Amino acid sequence: MIARHGIVLIALLGFSQSAWGDAGEMARFEKEFPAAAKRQEERFAKAKGSCRLLSTDPKGSKPTKIDKAEFAIDHGYEKVTIHREFGVGKGKVAHTDIVYCISEETAFNLTRLPGEKNFVVEGIGSTPSDEAAYLTSFGRFVKAHHCVLGRSMTRVMASPGFRVTNAERVEKDGRSLVKVDYESGSSEPKERVSIVFDPQWDWAIKSMEYIPGKFPMFRITTEVEYGTPQGGLVLPLRVTIRDQPGSSSVCEFVDWSFEPTPEAEFMMPFYGLPDLASKASRSRGGMTYWLGGGALATLVAAIMFRRLSTRGVSLARS
Repeated sequence: MIARHGIVLIALLGFSQSAWGDAGEMARFEKEFPAAAKRQEERFAKAKGSCRLLSTDPKGSKPTKIDKAEFAIDHGYEKVTIHREFGVGKGKVAHTDIVYCISEETAFNLTRLPGEKNFVVEGIGSTPSDEAAYLTSFGRFVKAHHCVLGRSMTRVMASPGFRVTNAERVEKDGRSLVKVDYESGSSEPKERVSIVFDPQWDWAIKSMEYIPGKFPMFRITTEVEYGTPQGGLVLPLRVTIRDQPGSSSVCEFVDWSFEPTPEAEFMMPFYGLPDLASKASRSRGGMTYWLGGGALATLVAAIMFRRLSTRGVSLARS
């Protein structure tokens, strides 16, 4: 009888281990991660730098588009200025500048056309599509080391239906990492996310896989490469995001600094335009893109539409 009970106990323990992963890593995550997430947010609430944005299509390995960009984060704002070059025939190249700026209050998108000195307004307001435009172009890269597609982890953990389903230790490149799976959402099916953290680097994100709840056939994966730690802080060097087989969007960071940016530089008058964004701002009680509601849904919808369009073109050609 004792032997039989022992076998049952061992079986139950084995089931618990397979269902819940490593209980020790689960406890470690619950104990250490919330404070680490807040530290990461505080450290990168004020930052600036420059980068290169590269894109490849499913049929080629070489970048189909390479843009240079500068970014700044401060005073609750985030912005990026993208410098784009494109051929106009006979070996000539034209230059276009694109600005995305966003906060919890509002957003605006400006463009300076080739040969023009002044910016023109492409979009202004605070709708999910305005916010998703910034996320698609740059926002999902600049905070990929501590956010999920632009959503801070503290917001994620406070979202409806958040539940950690598994935590386990994994080895990669000679480092001991922790893989955490969670689900969230107020209705079924919930979104599922799997993240590999590096606890030795203050739980910085090494990789992530996001599966939308209503569209489980789609997956968005993120990989983050880091440089040498400086003063206990690791900075992303390269972020790769894939949302369809064969294609990828890459952000290569050239430099980072943590000097302040004047708040005026996040306003439309800085670009020689009237302060229309402030007039179009919403109340603070509104839903923000940091909560990952409308903006994230719009981002996923845009990615899905692009994938389906690409697939449709391929089928038509075949």
